[in-house]
Amino acid sequence: MTLTSLLAVLEGRPGEESLLAMALDLGRERDLSIELLAMRPARERMVPLVADGMTGGAVGEIVEALEQQSNARLAETKDLYQRLCVAAGVPTFDDDDGRPGFGVRFTIDDGDIEEVVAARGRLSDVVAIARPTDAEDRLYAPALEAALFSTGRPVLLSPPEKPSSVGTRILVAWNDGAESVRALTAALPFMQEAQSVDVVAIQDAGCEADPALLAPYLSRHGIKPLCRRLDPDYRDLGEQILDEARERGADLLVMGAYSHSRLRELVLGGVTRQILAGAEIPVLMMH
Repeated sequence: MTLTSLLAVLEGRPGEESLLAMALDLGRERDLSIELLAMRPARERMVPLVADGMTGGAVGEIVEALEQQSNARLAETKDLYQRLCVAAGVPTFDDDDGRPGFGVRFTIDDGDIEEVVAARGRLSDVVAIARPTDAEDRLYAPALEAALFSTGRPVLLSPPEKPSSVGTRILVAWNDGAESVRALTAALPFMQEAQSVDVVAIQDAGCEADPALLAPYLSRHGIKPLCRRLDPDYRDLGEQILDEARERGADLLVMGAYSHSRLRELVLGGVTRQILAGAEIPVLMMH
């Protein structure tokens, strides 16, 4: 599969300068069409669930405060676009006419976050979003949930600081599950151009992935991986994977996004949560 387009979801959150810079670097390197989607929640979605039983005045004050926060975030997003794209001379377009090649289109949408991200993400090859932080508020959490669960596309999470490179040294966390297969397949365009690809086959409760079985598949795609087992030790598995990435100098981690269930909020498995919370390099995930 040839990558031609990338959707970057911008919400005025910490780390989005790194996200935009990473997206632009990938766009230049891979000749991608980039859509920068700035999300501004609709007023009716700003009333928190705890508003039940509050007076109209109290609810109004909460909504007004949230609108001010939303407008401030949008202003930060516009400033990022002006500094990193317009002022830097990046090719920009007002609409999408299907033209190939590197360029940026900036759009603002105040619709339902999950629906907008899902709809636009399905029409992009990759969805990029900033890695969540412990300080995230719940107002914007649906964007990540929609990207992972509703687009059918790989999600590229950017680290807090701009990476110097993406995909030159790749670490694949492989457990032989369906999510792992989807992530691996989505990462093939990156792996085919990488300097090195390391595969660690997870050996954990209920999972005995055999690394020897994966090497021939990747070889048929022109990839010569170094495959080995990753046996559990005293560390949590997520921490162990991140340590492996650091030791190998990886600049892209590829793994499946695993969930226990899907409710109104994102409920991810423990390993996925650990990676989301602690990765200092880009992570390509797929559910």
